[in-house]
Amino acid sequence: MKNQAVLSVEPYPLTEKWAQGLADKYFHIDGSVKLNRNKEYEESFGDLCFDISGDEYYFLAKLDSITFYTDKNFDNEARVYFEDAFGLYPYFKEDAAKYYDQSDLTKMSYQEAKELCMSVLSDSGFTYFEPGIEGFTITSEAMRKYREANPDIFNAELDKTGDWLKSDGFYVFCFPTEVNGDKIRGNSIFVDYAQFLVCDNKIISAFIPSKLKVKEQEKKQIKDPQYVLDNIITMYENIILTQKVEIYDLNMIYACTKMNSTQGEGIRSWEYICAPIWEFSVRFTDETGVMEGNVLYNAVTGERIY
Repeated sequence: MKNQAVLSVEPYPLTEKWAQGLADKYFHIDGSVKLNRNKEYEESFGDLCFDISGDEYYFLAKLDSITFYTDKNFDNEARVYFEDAFGLYPYFKEDAAKYYDQSDLTKMSYQEAKELCMSVLSDSGFTYFEPGIEGFTITSEAMRKYREANPDIFNAELDKTGDWLKSDGFYVFCFPTEVNGDKIRGNSIFVDYAQFLVCDNKIISAFIPSKLKVKEQEKKQIKDPQYVLDNIITMYENIILTQKVEIYDLNMIYACTKMNSTQGEGIRSWEYICAPIWEFSVRFTDETGVMEGNVLYNAVTGERIY
């Protein structure tokens, strides 16, 4: 097998001037947007932090990300319908093409909204994997049809109408993280996307992971996928299963396998280790139906990671 690069990446330094520049340009609220240096956060976590907050708005710049919203109620009530802790809801993505499209809303076209988000990412330094960009136009009528078609997903508690219905809809965009030309798969220690909610000519909310640079890269020999497949087969042979197991696809991806943290003179720094991963797609079938999932192995060490 050929060699693949193992990457050591780290965030660019966080500066007040850089964070303030982003806030001045994109954080549109009534009144001053002067950021404060959050000493309490710095003392607790050892990280630089600049923020500003009010009843309906919030801006937070840290080494690992920028998060902001300009309309708290709008953001909270719209987000219920499309996002979980790992990005876009799987069921939302599965059915998106049936209900949503990339149509234009009244005050800003889909392309204009996308370009606004791309401008923020360009100014922040975040690099994304362009083929993986996802964007949706979400109107109240389309959402109503979606809720009615999925009563098992949307119960009475979730089926609420909020501030976002005052508009004719909103846009949602997700930009997957890219480092050194490769899309990086997220996990519990690495967020793999930037996300925006856009409505009426402005960004309602944004989450942008830190700008990353390659610190080191080392070419390493990777395990043959047959070696990993043999381990997977052995694993399932040693487990009592009532389902039929089918391994039907294989991809090589990159994922963060480790995070190293270093405490300097009051300010913490860290690096991520991104390694090539063999991703096997697995299908389980029994009398109740079909369930699909993935099994991930570190392509360098051969160790199972998920």
